[in-house]
Amino acid sequence: MKKFFTFTLIFIVFLFFGIIVNAENSTTSLIISSPGSDASKEINISWHTDNNDNFVRYTLASDQNFTEARTKVGECTPIPFNDKSGTLHCKATLTNLQDDTEYIYQVGKTSWSSTRTFKTAGSSSFSFVHVSDIHSYLPGSRNYRVARANALLNKAYSIENDLRFTLISGDAVAYGTVYEQWLDLFAMDTTTQMMYTLTPGNHDYYNTKAEKTNIGYFNSVTNHPNNGANGLNNATYYFKYGNALFISLESEAANASASAQKAQQTWLKEIIALNPADFVIAFCHRPFYTGDGRNAGQAQEQRNYFQTIFDECGVDLVLTGHNHVLARTFPVYNNNKTNTPNGTVYITASAVGDRWQTEEGTSMPMVDYYKIGAFDSCTIVTVEENSIKLKMVDASGAVLDTYQIFNKTTGINKSSYNDSLNIVSNDEDFSQAVLEFKDLGPGRINKITVTSEDGQLNQTFLFPTAPLTITGIPDNVIEYQLTVETLLRSGETIKKNINLINQHKYFGKIQNLRILEIDDYQTGLFWDSELVEGKILMFEIYINGIFHKNITPEEDFTVLDQISPYKQNEVEFRAIDFEDEIVFSEKIVYGEDADPVNLNFNKEIHELNVGAIFTPEITISPEQNLLLEFTSSNEAVATVDKNGKITAVGPGNCTITVSVIKRWDVTDTIEIVVNIPEEPLDPDKTEKKKGCFGIKSATFLFSLGALLILLRKNKFL
Repeated sequence: MKKFFTFTLIFIVFLFFGIIVNAENSTTSLIISSPGSDASKEINISWHTDNNDNFVRYTLASDQNFTEARTKVGECTPIPFNDKSGTLHCKATLTNLQDDTEYIYQVGKTSWSSTRTFKTAGSSSFSFVHVSDIHSYLPGSRNYRVARANALLNKAYSIENDLRFTLISGDAVAYGTVYEQWLDLFAMDTTTQMMYTLTPGNHDYYNTKAEKTNIGYFNSVTNHPNNGANGLNNATYYFKYGNALFISLESEAANASASAQKAQQTWLKEIIALNPADFVIAFCHRPFYTGDGRNAGQAQEQRNYFQTIFDECGVDLVLTGHNHVLARTFPVYNNNKTNTPNGTVYITASAVGDRWQTEEGTSMPMVDYYKIGAFDSCTIVTVEENSIKLKMVDASGAVLDTYQIFNKTTGINKSSYNDSLNIVSNDEDFSQAVLEFKDLGPGRINKITVTSEDGQLNQTFLFPTAPLTITGIPDNVIEYQLTVETLLRSGETIKKNINLINQHKYFGKIQNLRILEIDDYQTGLFWDSELVEGKILMFEIYINGIFHKNITPEEDFTVLDQISPYKQNEVEFRAIDFEDEIVFSEKIVYGEDADPVNLNFNKEIHELNVGAIFTPEITISPEQNLLLEFTSSNEAVATVDKNGKITAVGPGNCTITVSVIKRWDVTDTIEIVVNIPEEPLDPDKTEKKKGCFGIKSATFLFSLGALLILLRKNKFL
């Protein structure tokens, strides 16, 4: 038994020693996780290492032994802190995660850190905790500020053990350049249980002389989404968690630089517009409203920088610090408290540790609740489908204040809004129009995009209010179709097509253009029209780009002469107004190119007597059934019927042509010679003529001979 006990004890000591050695061998520190841009599938990890322990491994929380773990190599860079030249800041973004799922992770390489946890966003409700102004100070056991913050956050975690992250509104440390203060801060218990997201405060810039340095120290201990305002990455950023959009603003930079103000203002509006969410939560360090009247000037500056955008975009909640007095406003809109759901609720967190404000002051009139004194507090924020619930608690867990913010998208009647959408043309200038729509309230519409069917017009309006002016419509058209697409803050879209009519050029309607066979020999072009009187001068027809004929506007069809279904033809129909402009044009295709075919008469020439009838043979190759058409070049000589029967009419020559009906390029000819037949002899008539003619002829010849003899004798010849 003793041997067993001794063996067991040795095993336990060895196991424990092994754990200790493993932990001691790990050179990683300042390990935190933070939400990625889309926290349902990506999370950011940040840590420091002294010996290239630049891997993070992660797996489902159920896989405690990391047997199914995936790994990601961190991108590591040197840090700016004094005496830390060998320490690297490593960052990794974990992607393709499952939504609404708990994960565990470790960092290291030759050895691994302790196990930590995060949970991705999903469709269900979630909670986070808001604190500010911890001012992590003296390092080690004397850092009672971090100790009090740790106790406070542990209490919040015991009240709501599904907290997804801690949000710190600046002044996390007393001096941002002191490395050990960051070490103590990120050694708090809850850094292993949930994510952390921070925005910088004035102390996070300070050196030990309370002189402002730069954002580099803050950036070297955090890893936020790389999607911030121009020049202010990692300090400004946004992320989506569930149905809420979170936005970090850099109040220190805004206070110091007009360009930083402008960059954040432009970015803020675009980010909210392009990332629809049921709720919008902004956070920064400096307050907008204070509970004791102190820092009133800074609060006014903050309102000047951002409050108009908060109002316009329908921001629901703003989380700040700096004043060291706990305060919550009424819903505020246009710098006035309001009972409508249009407003924004502003929270200023109290300090944690020992830098509380204890002197009573005069709270701003927009402040609904405030508490001054030596106490630590945080706000547990629960985001549900239809509301945000706020619960302010102290370090003992006592509830100081509660409040509920309701979803601004509730009650929007999309059908009524769609019916209200209309575009009204400018009577004097068709290139401009006015878009009218129902006002849904501030921040309910993220953007409206107006596009044209031809792609020439594309205009976007962020958080618009009616009416909107649309420009760039071609003024030489008669009709112009526009599509209005509305993106609501819930992410739903509403589309509507609207057709504009240019009354100066509107002539009515021409539609249903079609080609029909009238009979075997004729093809017709037909159309339907409802014309405004006095607007159309004439219609024009073009076949294969060549002018064919004019038609009066009263007509609704015309015969297309010599158009063959055996050949592909482009038929264009135009309407011409009295200014000689084409106000309507449509092309349709008639016929298709057919295979070659030959027609041949069985002879080239044929003689007929007048009155004779002849039907020549015709060979079609390749053999097929075709409708044929026959014509005569001279019907006074010969005629031909529809079956090819030729009738000789009078003497002379003519040409008979055969062709395929409506395929006039396939032809053959036969030459017809028509003669007058010789009259047959009558025997009786012939004898009588001979007798009568013979007597007279003999008498004549006898007389002529006598006369010649007489003349010779008398020497006349």
